Amino acid sequence: MGAENNIMNRYLTDKRRFADLISVVYYQGKQIVDPDRLTEISGTTYEVLEKLEKGKRPRRRERRNDIAMQYADGRVFRIYLTENQDYVNYVLPIRDMEYLSAGYKKQIDQIKKQHEAAGGFSTFAEKASGISKQDRLKPIYLMWLYHGEENWDGPRTLKDIMDFGDADVVESGFSDYSPRLVCINEIKGFEDYQTELRELFQILGYRKNKKGLQQMLETDERLQHMDEETIEAVSVLLHAPAIWKNRKKYMSMNDDKEEYNMCQALREWEEDIRGEFAEKLEKTEEELKKAREEAEKAKEESEKAKREASAYLTLLKKYGIDPKNN
Repeated sequence: MGAENNIMNRYLTDKRRFADLISVVYYQGKQIVDPDRLTEISGTTYEVLEKLEKGKRPRRRERRNDIAMQYADGRVFRIYLTENQDYVNYVLPIRDMEYLSAGYKKQIDQIKKQHEAAGGFSTFAEKASGISKQDRLKPIYLMWLYHGEENWDGPRTLKDIMDFGDADVVESGFSDYSPRLVCINEIKGFEDYQTELRELFQILGYRKNKKGLQQMLETDERLQHMDEETIEAVSVLLHAPAIWKNRKKYMSMNDDKEEYNMCQALREWEEDIRGEFAEKLEKTEEELKKAREEAEKAKEESEKAKREASAYLTLLKKYGIDPKNN
């Protein structure tokens, strides 16, 4: 797992931000998820075969969810899982089904153990199923949060990676499956987000839109009051270590609470980038100039050598000397 995924995992483990994300993605921005009712859990795992060196047998390795939270709504529980992606995955629907299948199987195994401890099942069908007719599972909501800079060009449904040939009737009978994919660089409106996710997602969404970023810096007053975790996340996700290194410069106190001026941080970062670009451009121009001078010097030396050789041949000819015999 790379630094970008690590920082996003830590950032979204904050229950207040996680509840905000869930509310927008699943409930159209209605803030109906209470952060105090969220509990971090171990999540779901499934095993994959990991290839080793040639000649050695592959070993099994567990894959675990990046973020897993259980929500208690009275006697009803829901499970929210989030996988952070900084690159395009071309088998995303398959991975989604693997995680969900493992999550539900884990619940079934737990229910089965409870029945066995209580004396077993009453019918063959229940024993074969591992649960009784009355048992119910906790619904699992799995989200893939893509925060990469490039556009997502991978599959969005299971059908996208199927080969149906030319027969439309065959495709029409296929049971499709769509994972919940959220691409930050495709978000059009950020107003529904109530936490710092609004600013973080906007900044990431404007990585290739300098005009949009400038407008945001000029109009979003909230950027002047960001917390330290957001400063760190922006620094890592923008590959801008100077923002984090110089964070104390952007800090101020507000009612005994530290807050950071993201506008100043981003403007100085852009200025540094322009300065570095100007330095590289100047260095490149100097190197090109030096290369042209060396090429011109080499050309002059080559022409000089040709003139000297021509004069030498002329002299030999004058005295009747054949250069091939010398």
